[in-house]
Amino acid sequence: MQQVWIGFILLVLSWSLSIDGKAIRKGP
Repeated sequence: MQQVWIGFILLVLSWSLSIDGKAIRKGP
């Protein structure tokens, strides 16, 4: 189960980072 949680957390982190990067690049 730990591996599943780690994979899920990494997926969420990478997804949030990609969204933040797009928001910063595009601007408001």
